[in-house]
Amino acid sequence: SAVIAVKVADYLAKNLPQIGAIPIVLIAASAATIFNVCSDEIIAFGKRQMQWLRKQVDPRSRFEGVWIIHVLDFPDRPFAYATINYNADADSYLYQGSAFNEQGMIGASWICPKIDFDLSKNEVRFVTEAQLVDTESQGEIAQSFGYIQFEKNFFGRRLRFTRGKGFFVVCGTQSRKAHFILDRLDPKTVFSLIKKREVISHEDT
Repeated sequence: SAVIAVKVADYLAKNLPQIGAIPIVLIAASAATIFNVCSDEIIAFGKRQMQWLRKQVDPRSRFEGVWIIHVLDFPDRPFAYATINYNADADSYLYQGSAFNEQGMIGASWICPKIDFDLSKNEVRFVTEAQLVDTESQGEIAQSFGYIQFEKNFFGRRLRFTRGKGFFVVCGTQSRKAHFILDRLDPKTVFSLIKKREVISHEDT
């Protein structure tokens, strides 16, 4: 915007000096403001619609994707499928998922509408509302909180986050805590397993 203002003022001063200094300054400032507003809107629109652009302007998007979780301390629900997705309306990231027993039946589902990022530690913190849907809990609603710390991986010069570890506490009728590890689920792996490019149904999950 500053460069636009200087260039416009310089052009007007050289080609239309008769209009005076104050109009030149006002026109240059207006041009810079219009450019700034338009560029902000274009970037915001692109950020909402295109993940590749988010990766250029929003470091939080590095953690966006699908994650497979192995819960180390819950033998009744040892596996989980989770996603971190961009919420364009709130300019935040949504963390949600489902936990399964070894037979593939859903034992719990959770959602955190806005996770908290600590980019200096490559860490996210969450407070979720979870519904326990196994036979014993009979649909109990519980709160949980915890964190995920992601590990940096370099593929050539490209930085990616493909795995991590974390900890959470479930506060319900029976409070429980657990450690877990997680790995990013690659779209090629999804296709090799279910012959679809995306996970759509509970059966797919």
